[in-house]
Amino acid sequence: MSESGVVAVLAYSFAIALFASAAMSLSVAIYALRHRTTPGSRALGWLMLCVTVYSFGYGMELISSTLSRMLFWNLIQYFGVPFVCPLGLLFAWSYTGHKAWGRLTPAIWLFIVP
Repeated sequence: MSESGVVAVLAYSFAIALFASAAMSLSVAIYALRHRTTPGSRALGWLMLCVTVYSFGYGMELISSTLSRMLFWNLIQYFGVPFVCPLGLLFAWSYTGHKAWGRLTPAIWLFIVP
């Protein structure tokens, strides 16, 4: 097998793992958003939706054959990436019972991306 063939097999293998990750994170997001009364479930649901967008976009980027498609899927990834860290922090705070982060005003400051 040529070197480009090995690279293609590796890219497709990694893309399949990313699609599986996207499917699992989507199922966790749906489960979390259905159980909204549990502490931290809303933040976890939105966090998993952002992870789903990123994983799916990265998998599609890997299997794309043209540069324009790769750039398109790269842009799709950035709908999820900037929100992962703030939502992770919000999830940790709300899950541990800190009520101050449940209000909207302090939480907005976390989403300001420099």
